[in-house]
Amino acid sequence: MRGPSQTPERKPDVISGRIFCICSCWSACQVIWAVQYAFGTPTFRSLGVPHSVLGLIWIAGPLSGVLVQPVVGTMSDALPGSSCGRRKPFLIFGGIIASSSLLTFSSAEWICNVFGLDRPVGAVIAVSAFVMMDCALNAYQGPVRALISDLFRLAGARLLAGSLLASTTGASWLLGYGVGSLNLVRIFPVFSSEFQAVSAMAATYMALFGLLPLGFLVEPAQLDGHPAGGQRPPRTRSWVSVMARSLPEATAAFTALPSSIMPAFRVQFGTFWAWFAFKMFATEWMGTAVFLGHPRKDRQRPARPRGSASRQACAGRTSA
Repeated sequence: MRGPSQTPERKPDVISGRIFCICSCWSACQVIWAVQYAFGTPTFRSLGVPHSVLGLIWIAGPLSGVLVQPVVGTMSDALPGSSCGRRKPFLIFGGIIASSSLLTFSSAEWICNVFGLDRPVGAVIAVSAFVMMDCALNAYQGPVRALISDLFRLAGARLLAGSLLASTTGASWLLGYGVGSLNLVRIFPVFSSEFQAVSAMAATYMALFGLLPLGFLVEPAQLDGHPAGGQRPPRTRSWVSVMARSLPEATAAFTALPSSIMPAFRVQFGTFWAWFAFKMFATEWMGTAVFLGHPRKDRQRPARPRGSASRQACAGRTSA
């Protein structure tokens, strides 16, 4: 007779394999985030987007997180259990769209040069790809977090997976900025810019570590808290009704937070607010003000090329 310690839920190799797959998917998502933050503002500036508009463009990330993640979470919960699972369809489509949008975003200036388009057209292409990438990344990383609750019933396994996700975040951003500091155009001359080369590396990383491991994950046929006996949760007819239902639920959950959680929430809110302002302009500031990526009238020495300054800025952020 097999004891509780021998069930598949408790086998160390099963838990380790699941945690590895989840951290691998999370790492692919974070690498694309790092590349976006490293090259986003310099790319918009090269297309003539003024600083006054950059804040409105960058708000697409937090806004899509507020709108997309609750909708994706509710819709994935409402999906019936199948061989494809509830989370995998969103992970597959989110990863593909995020990679494609990143490649389009990095090629906006190249598209303008090839087809003879004006810079405002290139800016529209870049902004559209940027917003689509934010929505896809939020649709991707939400289900990755949900997999922790779906796959692990033991509190210790959930805590271990959550802590490893936090460590994976730092390592993935280090990898993203580290790759951005390399002179990839010299290694792969087929690319026209550093951003194109880094984006191709990030898209390949997503395919290998964000999509391929999904084939080794088997989602449970029934989620915790859903009724037994084969009954399925009610399916939602449209994303509009999902949003209309999920946003009030999220607001009610926020107002019902215990008093012991609110200080941690305020600290997290303030920290991310500060980090958002830093990440939005840090690479451009280091590339222009520190490494002289653009010429200045008050300096006699020549400025360094923008690609070189961007690489050095990424290296500076990697060391930070």
